[in-house]
Amino acid sequence: MKFFQYSRSRRLFSAASALVLLAGFGGLAYFVQSRTTSSQPTRYASTTGNAGTAAPQLFTVPGMPGGAGQPNPTRPNAPGQPLPNGTPAPTPLPNGQLPPGAMPPGQLPAQPNPAIAGDPKLAALFEKGVEAQRKGDLKAAALAYREVLRAKPDAVPAHMNMALLLLQQKQPDKAVWHLKKIAALSPRDPQPRAILAQAYQQMRKPELAYQQWTEIADLKLPDNGQAAFNAGAIAFEQLKKLPEAERWLRRAFTQSKNQDPQSSLMLAKVLNAGKKYSEAAKVLEPIAKQFPQVTEIQTTLADAQWQSGAKSKAIVTLAVLETNTPATLNKGQNLGQVRIMLGRAQAAQGNYVQAVTTLNKAIDVLPKDSPAVQPAKGLLAQTLAARAESEEKQGQVKKAIASWKEAAAIFPENPFPYIQQGRLLDKDGSDKEALEQYNRALKIVPRDANALSGAAQLEEKTGSIARATTHWKTIIETRPEHPAAYFSLARLAARQKQLAQTMDYMETRLAKNPNLRAPYDAMLEAGHDAGRAELARDWVEIMAKKYPKSAAPRNAIIAYERRHPAPKPETKPTATPTPKPTATPTPKPKPEKKDDESQPQPTPKPTPVENEVKEDKAEPATDKDKDNNDATEPE
Repeated sequence: MKFFQYSRSRRLFSAASALVLLAGFGGLAYFVQSRTTSSQPTRYASTTGNAGTAAPQLFTVPGMPGGAGQPNPTRPNAPGQPLPNGTPAPTPLPNGQLPPGAMPPGQLPAQPNPAIAGDPKLAALFEKGVEAQRKGDLKAAALAYREVLRAKPDAVPAHMNMALLLLQQKQPDKAVWHLKKIAALSPRDPQPRAILAQAYQQMRKPELAYQQWTEIADLKLPDNGQAAFNAGAIAFEQLKKLPEAERWLRRAFTQSKNQDPQSSLMLAKVLNAGKKYSEAAKVLEPIAKQFPQVTEIQTTLADAQWQSGAKSKAIVTLAVLETNTPATLNKGQNLGQVRIMLGRAQAAQGNYVQAVTTLNKAIDVLPKDSPAVQPAKGLLAQTLAARAESEEKQGQVKKAIASWKEAAAIFPENPFPYIQQGRLLDKDGSDKEALEQYNRALKIVPRDANALSGAAQLEEKTGSIARATTHWKTIIETRPEHPAAYFSLARLAARQKQLAQTMDYMETRLAKNPNLRAPYDAMLEAGHDAGRAELARDWVEIMAKKYPKSAAPRNAIIAYERRHPAPKPETKPTATPTPKPTATPTPKPKPEKKDDESQPQPTPKPTPVENEVKEDKAEPATDKDKDNNDATEPE
C-alpha cells in the first residue's frame, strides 16, 4: 500500500514537543539555513556543544563569547535580534531573504588568530575586512582578506571568512579551495569539512558532500551522531545507496540511544525501502508514542505496519493520528491528507462505507485550492467504483447503480460512471434510463466503443435501426478490429434487406485492410440467416480474387463450410448378391477301428461355397456394380 507523501520542503511541528522535523527530508535535512542564505553549514555534533544543536564553529570577532581564536558554541541568533556584541542583525526581507551582501544571523566574520593578532598591520587589515563584510560590502571585504592571505597563507580565519563570503556570492567552487586549505591545516576540526559538504551540495555534487560527512563521522569525536545521520541521509535521498545509508543511520540511531526522532525516522524510511518492514515498525514505535502529533512519524509507522501485514494496526495508527491532528493546523492540509491515507487503507480492506465517509470528510476539511483536493476526489470515485462492483457481485444492482451515480456526481466530466449506469440499468430492464446514460457518456466521448455499443443495442431494441446502424459504423471507423460491430451491422442489413449496400460499405473498409477477418465472417453469417448464402459466398470469393495475398476471405469460407456443411446427396440402397447353393459331397463311411490300430483322421478341405462368400465380402462394389445390381449376379 502506497501512502500519501508530503512535500519534501514542508516542515511539520509537534505542538506538544515543539519538535521540528523535515517532512520527507528530500536531501535537505543536512541543510540548516534556507537556500537563499546558504552560507551556514549543516547542523552536526560539535566538539564543544550538544549533538545536533550547536551552531557552526565559526571564529568570532573580539569581544564575542569563546575568546580570541576559539570556536563559538552558541546558537545562531534569530532574525532581527541583536548580535552578541549589541549590533542589530540585518532585518530579513518579507520572503525570508536577507538584503544583498548582508551576513546572515550568527554568521559573523572570524576573529584573527594569534599569528595575525601579533602583526598590528595584518590585524588592522583583517578588521577592515570584517567591518566591510558586516556592512555588506563584500568586495571590500574580499580585498582585505586577500591581502591578509598574501602575507599569511595559513591564516585560518581569513580563509574561513573568505569561504563564507564566496558562498554568499553563490560561488561554491571558489569557496572549496579555501575550505580544503583549512581542512589541511586543521585535519581534526570538523567545522571546515561541514561547510565544505555544504559547498558541494550547492555545486550539486552529493557524492563529495557524502565523503566529507563520512570523514567527519570517522573522526570518532564525542556526540558525533549528526555527521553519521547526514551521511546516511545523503546516501538514501540522493545517492540511492541503501546499504550505505542503513549503515550510517544505524550508527546515528545507536549513538542517539533511540532519543533522536530524526535518526529513527530516517532509519525507518531506509528499512521500509529495503522491505524490512517489521524492523522499521520496531524502530518507530517508541518515537511514535513520544510524538503522537508528528505526522511524518505516524504515517511512516503506518506504512511499515501495513507492509509487514499488520494492516489493522496501521488503520488504528492512522485513526489515532486523525484524532490528534487539529483541523486548524496548516489550514486543514495535514488533517485532510491524514484522512486520505486512512480512507485508502479502509478501502483496501474492503470497508467501503467507512472509506467513503472518511474521504468525504477529507475533501470537506481541505482548502478548496489545495492540490490534494483532486487526488482525494479521484480516490473517492475509485472507492465508490469498488463498492459498486462489490454490490453488483452480491446481486444488489440498484445499490450499485446508486454508487455509480455518486461517482458521476464527483466527476461529471468522466464518461465511465455513465457507461456503468447504462449497463446496469439495461440489466435491470430500464431501457429508457439506460439509453439516457449512454447518450450522456457519448456527449463527453462521442467515439467511445462501450457507450456506442450499449446505445446501439438499445436503439435496435426500441426499433431505431438507422441510429443503431450509425453507432455500429462509428465503432468500425474508430476500432476497425471490433468484430461485434461487423456482425451487428451485417445482421441489421439482412433484417432491412440491404445486404448489397452493406457489402459495398464493407468493401470500402476492406480497401484499407483486406486482412480483416470479421467482415467476411459477418457477411457469410448474415447471408446464411437471411437465406442469401449464395450471394454472400459469391461476394467473399470476389474479395478473395481481388486480394489474392490475403488469406482472410479463404479462411472465412473454410470456417463457414465447417459451421454449415452442405447436405450429402441421397443414394438408393443396393441389393446384396446371394450365392448359389452347391451340393455337399456325401462322406464315405469310416472303417471300424481295431483295438490294436489307430489311424489319423484327415483334415477336411473348405467347400467351394465358403470360398465364394469370402471373396464377395472382400471385394467392394463398384459404381458399375451398383448401377447394374438388379441385372447381374455372381457366377
